[in-house]
Amino acid sequence: RPSVDKAMAADVRSSRTAKDWGAAREHAQSLTGIRGENERVLPFNAPVEKLGRGGVGVVLLFKTTQWLQWLFGACAIASLPCLAHNIIESRPDADKHSYIVQTTLLFGVEDATLLLALQAIPWAVQMSLVLAFGAFLRAQQRRVAQSVDTVTITTGDYALEVRGLAPDRFDEAELSYFFADVSGGPIAQLEVAYTCEQFARVRVQLERLTQTIVDLGADAEADGASEWLAERRADLNSRVQIEGAELRALQQAKSPTGTAFVVFEYARHRDACRRKLEPPWYVSVVDSVPCLRGRIFDAVPRMGGHRVRVGGSPDPSDVFWENLEVTRCSRVRRSALVLLASALLISASFAILFTMETQAKAEAQQRLGSASTGSVVEAHADTGVTVAAAIVVTGINGLLKFISPRLAASERRSTRSEVERSVLGTLGLAYVINQSLLVLMISSTGVDGWAGNGNSFEKAFFICAANAVLPELVKVIRPDMRIKRLVGGLLAWRQEGLLRAHEPPHSQLGALYAALLRTVSLAVIFGPVVPLVWPLSIVALALASRANRYVLLRITSRHSPALGDEVSERFRELMPWLVGASLVVQMIAITQMPTSPPPASSQLVVVLSLCLWGAFTLLPYHLLPCCRAYEEGASSVVDDTRGRAFSEVAAEQGLQRFECPVNQSVDALITRLTKPRSFHFSGRPSASSEGNPRVVSSGPTPAASAGQRANARVAPAPDPSSQPTSSGDVAQPHDVDETQAEATDGDLDVDDIERVGADPDPPPKT
Repeated sequence: RPSVDKAMAADVRSSRTAKDWGAAREHAQSLTGIRGENERVLPFNAPVEKLGRGGVGVVLLFKTTQWLQWLFGACAIASLPCLAHNIIESRPDADKHSYIVQTTLLFGVEDATLLLALQAIPWAVQMSLVLAFGAFLRAQQRRVAQSVDTVTITTGDYALEVRGLAPDRFDEAELSYFFADVSGGPIAQLEVAYTCEQFARVRVQLERLTQTIVDLGADAEADGASEWLAERRADLNSRVQIEGAELRALQQAKSPTGTAFVVFEYARHRDACRRKLEPPWYVSVVDSVPCLRGRIFDAVPRMGGHRVRVGGSPDPSDVFWENLEVTRCSRVRRSALVLLASALLISASFAILFTMETQAKAEAQQRLGSASTGSVVEAHADTGVTVAAAIVVTGINGLLKFISPRLAASERRSTRSEVERSVLGTLGLAYVINQSLLVLMISSTGVDGWAGNGNSFEKAFFICAANAVLPELVKVIRPDMRIKRLVGGLLAWRQEGLLRAHEPPHSQLGALYAALLRTVSLAVIFGPVVPLVWPLSIVALALASRANRYVLLRITSRHSPALGDEVSERFRELMPWLVGASLVVQMIAITQMPTSPPPASSQLVVVLSLCLWGAFTLLPYHLLPCCRAYEEGASSVVDDTRGRAFSEVAAEQGLQRFECPVNQSVDALITRLTKPRSFHFSGRPSASSEGNPRVVSSGPTPAASAGQRANARVAPAPDPSSQPTSSGDVAQPHDVDETQAEATDGDLDVDDIERVGADPDPPPKT
């Protein structure tokens, strides 16, 4: 690039003052947090029900955290006999064990009756409480989802997602007629998904080009730079025209993906259509036999002789259109690669921990002499290894948290909810293995190394202590976001670049649920054998609840898509498997007891607990007719739209409609992207803008309109033409006053873009 370009950049950066940075921080605050009806960020102590504007998943996150605290409190009370027995059994050798080890289970219980009464039975009670909590959580998820969904109306309440359509066997008119006939009511919108992966990539390139044009617009009057700027802008304009022509060519070559979204005028017609096209399993079995079709039950409607698969529809802002063309086989292969990458990280963690422990034991053996017993060696060797293991595990977890969202994005899920579910599954599983199971597997002396000084049970306690503080501290401080804002601000040419660097990140609900699952795994697996883990986990849940409130209300973007109960449902499905892992640990621990007679009765209690766990986990509830409606949730049974028409609600609340990116007008897209935007902060220009026309002054975003404030779940509603992409490269739209922008620069074209300065008078409050 020319030297004048570097001189201009250095001039702009050196002239940036503290007021510019303050304006950027104020801009970031205007885009953060869950907003109330008055478009203000909810207070930190707001009731959990108020957080429903951020989605059902947010409410269930805090509700589940509260319920888990009550569960762990009950388990702590049930573990008091175990705690007392552990202390009594370790009293003869109290001088050889640390205070933590004295409260854990030691493999030296010789009385089978005490083992049954003070260990096995309390363990069974604790696991029964956890399984009962799973059933309680299943019911409460439905209730909370109903209560939140009844006060919000979204496009998804009127829509169905259609999958498995043969691209060469239907057209839009035939599809619209079919659903109108099956539902018995009018269709408000039918949007067919077309292949748009390449279209999305070209659009990202176009957005980057137009953003560069906007950034160069204020430099037209810079000394000594007019000739270079004219050439630079002419080159960029020609590239914009090339990208626009490519987008038009891709529009002409589009093809259906076999997926469509049908929006009905009334929710009752959507429910009627879903009941006809998605009957119970026994009706589907009978309908699949041609000779029995329509004789016992009503025949399932078919389009062109083929069954149409329908399901609940996500909100338009939740759809990744460019991923709808990915086949199931391709997605399975991508998921396998993601699991392989996670397994490699976990293997690295295992290798590091095992090497640390083996080397520490060898050094202690060499210092104490070969005549030393194994217990004495371990007592000296694992003093520092215990704390080091907790640090290593916490660091690996931080790395897993960083890469898991990126790995989940590579799977190319069709909705953001599925991406968050994938993050929870991948990251949660990695947390459980790395932080809970590896602690037991790294013992170089096998199961005998679980109990005692510096061994697995003591490591588990210190890992729980680290898990209660360090992740929540990192979550609140967010060093990655601070580094991004600092580096991005220093490298930014203009004030707009500084503002973009300070834009808040989207909330990652899957990562928050994965952190909750990590705490639950430590408590459920180690709580029975290390009773102090239960109260420590209560403290961890309390700190996590406060940290999550701070993140959602003070750090993440207000435009984060509101997700349903899918992530919470995934969390509930994973919890029983933690109980199974805990029961396996208990069975192994009991078999190591040198009791007389053998602990057969204690083993029988654990076996009965395993049978109860298997019945609870493996019973196919969804196949039972009496549980089908309950398992499907309230959305398919209850009409929460109160009988209102979609067109009426859309006009009043500004509901977003489905729009495939390929169907957008390329000319309108270029015009919107190249339109300069004005920012207003505190009603006064920044110091750098008073004497420097190249730096824009920014101000607070005006309040949203009444229709946007009433919009369900997300306020204000995102621009329909700005659909999310899984790549994350598309810049998020700025929160600006569109009316003022159009009035100020509606006549500007690509060749006459100029930066709009700050208005000394603040915009009127809405």
